[in-house]
Amino acid sequence: MDVPILMDDGINWKDLFDSLDNFISKPISGVSESEITGYGLRIFANLPNSKTVSLFLHNNSNYEFEYKISIPDDNREKGLELFDLLLEEGAISTALQNSSVQFIKRNDNPDISLMAVPLTAGSGFIGIIVVEFEAAKSGFDPLFFKFLYTVGSLVTSTLEKNELSEQLYHTKEILEQKVAARTLDLAKSKRELNSIIDTVQTGILVVDTYTEKIVKVNPVAAQMIGDEDTSIINSAFDNFLPIIDTDKADEIDIYNGFESELTTSNNDKVPVLRTISFLRTGSQELRVESILDITKRKNSEIAMQNAYELMELKVMERTEDLTVLVHKLKNEIAERKIAEREIRKMLDREKEISELKTRFVSMVSHEFRTPLTIIRSSAQLIEKYHDKLTIDEQTDYLKRVLKTVDLMTDLIDNVIFIGKPDAGIQKVDVEPYDLVEFCESIIVDLKLSLAQKREIIFNYENLTEECKIDQKLLRLILINLLSNAIKYSSKKTRVEFDLKGLNGSCRFTIRDYGIGIPKKEQQQIFDIFYRGRNVGTISGTGLGMTVVLQSLQILDGKIELESKEGKGTTFKLIFPMAPGHTLE
Repeated sequence: MDVPILMDDGINWKDLFDSLDNFISKPISGVSESEITGYGLRIFANLPNSKTVSLFLHNNSNYEFEYKISIPDDNREKGLELFDLLLEEGAISTALQNSSVQFIKRNDNPDISLMAVPLTAGSGFIGIIVVEFEAAKSGFDPLFFKFLYTVGSLVTSTLEKNELSEQLYHTKEILEQKVAARTLDLAKSKRELNSIIDTVQTGILVVDTYTEKIVKVNPVAAQMIGDEDTSIINSAFDNFLPIIDTDKADEIDIYNGFESELTTSNNDKVPVLRTISFLRTGSQELRVESILDITKRKNSEIAMQNAYELMELKVMERTEDLTVLVHKLKNEIAERKIAEREIRKMLDREKEISELKTRFVSMVSHEFRTPLTIIRSSAQLIEKYHDKLTIDEQTDYLKRVLKTVDLMTDLIDNVIFIGKPDAGIQKVDVEPYDLVEFCESIIVDLKLSLAQKREIIFNYENLTEECKIDQKLLRLILINLLSNAIKYSSKKTRVEFDLKGLNGSCRFTIRDYGIGIPKKEQQQIFDIFYRGRNVGTISGTGLGMTVVLQSLQILDGKIELESKEGKGTTFKLIFPMAPGHTLE
């Protein structure tokens, strides 16, 4: 089916298709870019009513279009003017964005039309062809625009192929030059390598890794083997050195040197330091074996080893002597340390005794002076005014003397008990007695020694057997605890004294509602001469609780303390009813 390309009749299309056929049949090889663009522009120059044709190529470095060529040849200024006009009308950008031919008429001259043909390729656009037409009687058919776009793509493809052909040509020339230079370098390197191999002072064997045959041997290696190099070349490598499995290269470090043995032509074994490297020449893979005779070094090592073993024997002998000496020194040091510890203990004990003496003297001077003053003053009053004093007054002074004497007796008992060096191993009196009567007698004695009446509540229960607890020690314990309960509590409060029989043992509970013992000091109250920070002006020696603890230890008893400052104190004591009984 015939489709008219230009609606005007009587136009000759022969020139257009001749120029297209000429462009297509033109060989690319050996043709310059300017010739190709010239042939391509002639196609557009032979379009019906075509007046001028200009080519603008895109510069990738500055992203601008640059004028290249025009038909007619002297049409550069006209071509630039038409390009700017198409650019202002937006035809250039539309043609590039849509990859389509754009056609406009000039506003200043309706008889002239302009066409922008994009030169596009797979990698983008490379340029624009601007065609100026004299106005035709009617417009172009749309198929004619597609034809022109296809012609533009053909020109673009040809230009790209020509550029690639030129690049390949230049690359081929450069490659040939490099190959020639490399061939010369290789020949020179081979000569230099052979020279190095022949002059180096290390034995070198070059082996074909495929055949394991020696292909090169230097004079040093030939001398070490003891044969001519011509006899060694093409010999099996394992005739002289064991072949190393390269898979185990990491185990023996083949690249940095390892020890091996070279078998000479006389079957002698020579110790060598061996290094392996690899190289490829063409299709041949070679292994370079470097060997260094280490016979002298091995002999030196053997001599050094013998000397080391001899020295080690001497060192061992010397070490044994030193060990004996060190052992003696250690024993002496240990004995000296023991002596030093004993001396320190003695010094600490002396310091402790000195401190105790000082505190004891201070305590005695304080605790004994006051009661002695009371006794003396009372005795003087009775002696001087006995005829003027009433019977009651004399009795009162005598009671005061007796009370003070009892206090001093208790104090002396405590001091004597603490001062005995064998207090912890004294003989225990196990004569049976009534424990209730014993406790009641202690309460009576305490009340007689008090300046005013105090309420001491005594309760007991479940006592079914006689007691065999040492009376003297038990008395010291109970007197000290009850005295403290009375001393450190208000005169208006009561003191509770409970006794309960258990299975083979008895439990005493002494409770007061006095000043109590600070929690931080409850572990220290059994230390000799220790007194709590809250006792104030209340007199005391600091001996009573030490006597209690030591007596408890002799009697195999246990003590528990519960106290809260300002609320009171409770002591619980448990004793076996007779020696040998176990506590519950």
